[in-house]
Amino acid sequence: MPENLNSFEEIANAVKQLTAAGRELGDPAVPVSLATFSLAKSPRLTLEGSEFAFSAGLEAAVEEYNSEDDRDADGILLPDADAAPPLLLTKKDAWLKYRLGGTLRLKGGAEISSVGFSLDAKGSLALFDYRVHSRPEKVTAAVAADVASPRFVFDAAHVLALKSGEALALRAAGSLKLGVTLHWSDVVTSGLRSLTSLLRAATPVTLQISTGLTAGLDVTLSGEFLVVFSGVDETTLRLGVRKASTLGATGTVTAGLSAKAGNLDAALGAVLDSLVGGKFDAVLEALGKATPGALTASEQKLFDGLVTRFGLESIVTKLPDLAKWLAGLRTKAADALRKAAESRVTLGVSYEYGRSETNELFLDLLLLKPATFRPLHADLVKGNVVPLLEDLKANPGRYDLKRFLRRDTLTVDESWGFSLSVGDVLKLKGIDTEKTKKVTEKDALGRTRIAYDALRGYSASFFGDEYAWTTNFSARMTAFTADPKASDFDYGLHLSFQPSSKLGADDAGRLLDLANLWRAEGPDAVSPADLEGALKKRPVRFTVELALPEAALAEVVGRATDPRGPDRLPEALAGALPFRTISPVRQRVGLRTAVYAPLWRAVLENPDLRLGGPSSVRLWAQNALRGTDRGLSFLEAQPRISGTFVDVLEKQSYFFNPPNSLLGHVARFRSGIASLAHVLGSQAAAVSPEEIPFAYQQLLPFLSQSFFLNAFARYILLLAEDAGATGLVSGSARLDFNGGADALVF
Repeated sequence: MPENLNSFEEIANAVKQLTAAGRELGDPAVPVSLATFSLAKSPRLTLEGSEFAFSAGLEAAVEEYNSEDDRDADGILLPDADAAPPLLLTKKDAWLKYRLGGTLRLKGGAEISSVGFSLDAKGSLALFDYRVHSRPEKVTAAVAADVASPRFVFDAAHVLALKSGEALALRAAGSLKLGVTLHWSDVVTSGLRSLTSLLRAATPVTLQISTGLTAGLDVTLSGEFLVVFSGVDETTLRLGVRKASTLGATGTVTAGLSAKAGNLDAALGAVLDSLVGGKFDAVLEALGKATPGALTASEQKLFDGLVTRFGLESIVTKLPDLAKWLAGLRTKAADALRKAAESRVTLGVSYEYGRSETNELFLDLLLLKPATFRPLHADLVKGNVVPLLEDLKANPGRYDLKRFLRRDTLTVDESWGFSLSVGDVLKLKGIDTEKTKKVTEKDALGRTRIAYDALRGYSASFFGDEYAWTTNFSARMTAFTADPKASDFDYGLHLSFQPSSKLGADDAGRLLDLANLWRAEGPDAVSPADLEGALKKRPVRFTVELALPEAALAEVVGRATDPRGPDRLPEALAGALPFRTISPVRQRVGLRTAVYAPLWRAVLENPDLRLGGPSSVRLWAQNALRGTDRGLSFLEAQPRISGTFVDVLEKQSYFFNPPNSLLGHVARFRSGIASLAHVLGSQAAAVSPEEIPFAYQQLLPFLSQSFFLNAFARYILLLAEDAGATGLVSGSARLDFNGGADALVF
C-alpha cells in the first residue's frame, strides 16, 4: 500500500524513514523501487498562463538506478545504446526518477482539452523527472535536494535547463498531431484506379505530373505516447516522441490534406490536363466561346474527340452537356485526389504504428538552438507536433533530425506499398533483403496485440544498370484481445517491380508488355506513342506495382483454392515469360499465355518430363510450338538464346530434384496460398496466428526472383478476374523521365 502524504514536498521526509535512506546511491543494496506514495495535494503546474492540478489521490513514485541490470519500465533510462534511449544507463552515475500519475484537469475542474490539449488526461497522465547524481551521494540528501526544486515538463524553463543525463517527460493516451509530406506523383501512382474510374471509356489514361510537387497532410494518430526531453550537452537538447501501449490504445489514424501546404490545385491542374489530353482550362475556354448548334470544324473536332475520349456518346449530344460534364469532372477529380492522398497517408502511418515496438521512436531530433524552441514547447506538451515540423522545414539549422516515422527526412520519397519507408531500403544498391518482424504488445489488462511485417526486397546495380523489386506482406491487429486468432488481423499484400534502368525509345514495346502483364483488363495500359515519347526524354526508372487489401486477398486465395475453378498458375507462368522481338507471340501477354500455357501445364502435371534433360525438353517444346510460327519455333530450338522456354526452366532449377527446384517452389507456393486461404477463410476465428507467418514463408519462392514475381502478379490478376474482384486490386505502372523530374502514370 502506498503511504499517504499531503504534498509532494513531504516525500523527502518520508524517504528518511526507508532502510536505504543512509546508503550511497551507488550501493547495489539500494532497490530500484524506493517508495510509492498517494498525495492529497497536487503540485502547482502551469502552461501558457493556465494552471493545472492532478485530482486528489495522485500516485507518486521514487525509483533509483545504479546498475546496468536495472530496468526502467518506461524505457527512458536504458543501458542499450543501440536502442537509442533518451538516457543511457551506465556504471558512472546514479539516477533518481520521480513519477506523478493521475487525472489532470485545469484548476477549477475543467478538462484540459478546453485549452488545446489533444493528449487526453481523463484516464491517466504521467509526468517524469530523471535526475543524475554522483554515486557516493546519500539517498536522503539526493532526494531532499531534488524535492526542494521540483521540475516538470510543463515548464519550458525547466526543459531548457536540462543537463546531460537528465530528462523530463510526459506519458498520456489521446491524439498526437503530426504533419506528413509526400509527393503527389506517389499519390497518383497509388490512387490511379480512383482517378481513372471517373472516366467511362476503356481508352488508356495516362497521367503526367511533376515528381517535385508535394502534398502536405495533417495527421492525427490516436494511441498512447511518451514525449521526452533530455539533455545532451551544455548547448543541445534531444526531443523524442515514442510509442507506449500500457493503456491498450488502438492506434487509429485520420489524415486531412493541408489547406496551406496541400498543393491540391497544382496537382489537380496536372491531372485534368492529362485527362483531356491538353490544357484543361484552354479546352473549357474554347468550348465557352463556341456557339451551340454552329460549331466550327476545329470546335466540332474538339467536341467529338472529348466525347469519344470519355465515352460520353450516350449522355452527351450537345455542347452545354459537355461543358457541364467537364465542370463536374473538375470537382470529382479534386475529391478523388484529396481522398487518394488522405488514404495513402492514413494507410502508411497506420502501418508504421502497427509494426512499431513499444517505446519505439516516431520522432527523434536534436535541438541545436534550444532557446529558439521556447515558442513551440507548449504545443508539443499538448500533443501537437505540427508547429515543430513546420519550424524544422523553415529553419533546418536549428535542428538535427534523426528519425521521423522510420525515416531521416520529413518528406516521404518513394512511398511504395503500405510503408512510408520501404523506398529508403531499396535506395541501397546490391542488397537482398528478407525480413519478417513480429511485434507483440501487452496492455495493462494483460491482453495482446500482434503485428506481422514481412518485407522481401532485392536491389542490384550492374555496370550502371539498376533494377529492384519489393514485396510487402502485412498482418496486424488494431485492438488488444485476450486470445488472438487469425480473424483479429487486417491483411494486405503489395508487389512492386523495377526492371532495367537503362531505358530508351527502343524499350517501349518491352515496357508496354510488362505494364499489360501487371494490369487486369484492356488492350493496352498506355498509348504506345505516349510511352515512346517519354522514353526519349531522359528516362530514369520504370515501375509496376499491385496492392491488395484484405478483401482482394481473400477473394484471390479463395478462388485459387476452389476445386471447382480452373488452375490459373500455368497461364500466369506463360504470361511471365520474357518479352522477345523474334516472334509476335512473345510480344503480347495474351498471345504468350495462349501458346505457352499448355506447355507449362504439362511441365507442372508431368514431373517425369524433366528426366530427359534440357535437350529432350527443348525438342519437345519445339515440336509443340511448330504450328505457331517459324520464328518462335526457331527461337525455342536454340540452346544458347536467353529467354527461351527451356532457358527459363533451367534458370528456375527445373531440372533439379525437389524441393530446391521449380517444381518444389511451385508446391511450396501452392501450400502458402492454401494457408492464406485458411487464415482468411470462414474458419479464421479458430485459426492460430502462428499460421500467418508460415503462409508467408511458403510464398517466398515466388517473391524471390523476378520471373516468379511477375508470374505471381499475373496469377493474382487472373484469379481476381475469375472472382469478379478486379475493382478491389489497385495496380499501376509509372515511368519517371526528364531526369526524374516528371512521372507518367498509367
